[in-house]
Amino acid sequence: MLLLPTAILAFLAAQTAAIEVHTREAWGQAPMLLACEEMSADSWSEYFSDSPPVDWLELVFPAQFSVPADGDSALYLTDGSILLGHPAAPSSPDRFAWATSGGTVIEVAPEFVWSVAPYAQLSHQRSSRDELQLTSSGNAPDFVSGWFLSSTIDEVSFDVSKKEVSFPWSRILRMDLVADAPEFHAPFFVHFKDGNRLAVDAIEPLPNGLAHTLSLLWRFRASAGFTLSSEIDSIALIEHRFHKKSPRTKGIDSALPILAEGEIDSVSLWPNRVGFSTTGHPLVPGDLPASLGLGCHLPLDVSFAGREEDSVLFLRLGLSAKGLGRARFQGAQLFVVAGQGAKERLVGAVPASGSARYQIELPAHVECRFILKGKGQSWAGANVDLSFLGWGEIVND
Repeated sequence: MLLLPTAILAFLAAQTAAIEVHTREAWGQAPMLLACEEMSADSWSEYFSDSPPVDWLELVFPAQFSVPADGDSALYLTDGSILLGHPAAPSSPDRFAWATSGGTVIEVAPEFVWSVAPYAQLSHQRSSRDELQLTSSGNAPDFVSGWFLSSTIDEVSFDVSKKEVSFPWSRILRMDLVADAPEFHAPFFVHFKDGNRLAVDAIEPLPNGLAHTLSLLWRFRASAGFTLSSEIDSIALIEHRFHKKSPRTKGIDSALPILAEGEIDSVSLWPNRVGFSTTGHPLVPGDLPASLGLGCHLPLDVSFAGREEDSVLFLRLGLSAKGLGRARFQGAQLFVVAGQGAKERLVGAVPASGSARYQIELPAHVECRFILKGKGQSWAGANVDLSFLGWGEIVND
């Protein structure tokens, strides 16, 4: 008789809800459900293989996603990863080390580091040099401008006016390094239930020695060059961004450059943010996290660049998990205008709770405008997150 460890039995007993599989063909409709107890490492691997890819855009796991506290320290990487934790000791001076909230120490090359800052306080205005903000004896922080050299578990070394100067981590409020804005080119984004987000090139469910049963431990190969292993019950959602050829679409990408604000005058009162809510938090439309999109308020009128081919855009829409004015939310609707002179076309409503999945087919070589209109005037600053799962090229047979 085979006896399973108590931890495995307890975990399996807790998995009363199945994993939701939201596909391209059924985006916005009832999801396919997977009984995770019946999924072996081999069957999971089919979802993460390049050949052939399984048709899905999101895997939603059971249990609640937790939004971290605003003051928690986080490492922001240039691949779009966000890792809560604290500095650690690197194995060599040319590496940057970080201990995640789960206790795992990861190391990256410094060029992958975008910021070390309190959660939800990422700076979108960048200097031409690396910068530190330090505690001071006064009310305002001290600022140091220079070039990052190295870090240890205790301090950071900067080149300041051609002199190496070390600053203890205990004084550092934030560190912003010169780098391009995060590029969301990873094929997978893994959102963990504790608020961490990892850009991933490959996912490997590890065999547990029990045939045809749930693989508890998964290994993730991060785009920043390190490997992290975690149990399946730590995962909230996985986004799948790139696909190979399929009968309907080929090529999913997330390039959606904003061209200009639209014609609604009051839009300037509420600045939009790409990849973050207007409050500065990572996007969490409704109750599920997202890696790329737009944080906005009512009213919204913004234009996006056109595509070179007929495309379908997959998106998810909902109130931000950290938005204001929830109690007075009066409802709103999202419209799209595809090309100059075209009429507004209703995409769908912003749900009062949770998030809604929509898709929009757009013709090639036209700019598109998104317009968010409220049914009432009593919004009190409600914050909406509009996340983009990417574009799929429509293949005309």
